[in-house]
Amino acid sequence: MLTLPLLWIHLLSLIGAFGALLALQLILPRDLRAQAGVVRRFSQTVNWLVLIGFLAGLLIYIIKDGPALGAHYNGIIGVKFLFLLGVGALNSISRKKVRGDALRWGAILLLAIAAFFGLSLT
Repeated sequence: MLTLPLLWIHLLSLIGAFGALLALQLILPRDLRAQAGVVRRFSQTVNWLVLIGFLAGLLIYIIKDGPALGAHYNGIIGVKFLFLLGVGALNSISRKKVRGDALRWGAILLLAIAAFFGLSLT
């Protein structure tokens, strides 16, 4: 009963993080992406969205009694959690590096792969 709202929180927050990263990379010009203040605001927003999605996914896993659901389910969830941690790390590192664009593209790729892994659970 509680898993459906958590699932929506999980999905919407991670779609928002994906959209914010894409907006930063595709819509903002390169000179704005090089400004620390702009990148910091986007990074903080993305990290909060990823954290909310991660915690909602963790709660879904706990409520569904994840360890009892088998190896495939646990493997997929474990990989998704690691990818979300990687997204948060790459996004945080991208604020301070000259190659921030490449790190953000890596975060976008990890988010997309995590979404495809999640589709195998349905």
